[in-house]
Amino acid sequence: MLLVVLTYIALYQTALEGLFTIFVYAVGLAIPLILISSVGGAVGKKIKEKARVSGEVLDRFVGVAIVLIGVYFLYLALF
Repeated sequence: MLLVVLTYIALYQTALEGLFTIFVYAVGLAIPLILISSVGGAVGKKIKEKARVSGEVLDRFVGVAIVLIGVYFLYLALF
């Protein structure tokens, strides 16, 4: 996916437009990760309060979800 964006920038845009396009691309990649980590933290606090157990399991689940999203983005970039 990054290769497509870079090719488009090289062929059709000026340097300033390319900088803006790369910025938008980076923000678009970061938003899902930020949302998952924020929601995971908020949900984890609520579950810890109600269940009165350690949030280790939830923390691991959210961590695995974040890693899987990263792997998904790598998959999109490579295939």
